[in-house]
Amino acid sequence: MSDTPSARGPRTAVVIGGSLAGMLAAAALAEFADVVVVERDVLPEGPGAR
Repeated sequence: MSDTPSARGPRTAVVIGGSLAGMLAAAALAEFADVVVVERDVLPEGPGAR
């Protein structure tokens, strides 16, 4: 596997849900692609209850 980006351009991963599992998935994918997290609720700017 090559370390250069694909000829098709940069990769994008979409994670559905901003729960703990979604955030962990986004963190794991961030090394390989640009990550977009889709969440139905408005997330707080910092740590806090939903």
